[in-house]
Amino acid sequence: MNYFMSEYQSEPCSRFSKEAYDLAEEYHRRTEEYDRKVCTGPIVNGSIRPATGDEIASIGIHARYVYQEILRKAVALGITPKEFHRLIVSEA
Repeated sequence: MNYFMSEYQSEPCSRFSKEAYDLAEEYHRRTEEYDRKVCTGPIVNGSIRPATGDEIASIGIHARYVYQEILRKAVALGITPKEFHRLIVSEA
């Protein structure tokens, strides 16, 4: 769930800071921006899809690079890799 929605709806907020949620959002923003640059497939549910095997490989390599880069920032905030993965999945 989005950090701000949690705050707005007065739901109990998780132990993660706004910075942690910002990192998850950064991951999604950066990977989607890259995908939109290299993919030539259709847009499905707001996300562009790869049309070729080369596009799939390219976006996979980029996503792993961005994930590792942002994971280092998350670990510096005291977030474990498992927790960071959960954040990435929950922000999808």
